[in-house]
Amino acid sequence: MHVIDDVVADVLARDELKSDRIHPNREGYARMAQAAFDALQRCR
Repeated sequence: MHVIDDVVADVLARDELKSDRIHPNREGYARMAQAAFDALQRCR
């Protein structure tokens, strides 16, 4: 899967965006979803 603007790495690098060592929390998932949405909007 193509990583959009390294958002996964950015989220997982910040403890405040993770619920444990490897899983994003609500804010982390929201940032990833927003990045995906923004990328899809640019495809229009």
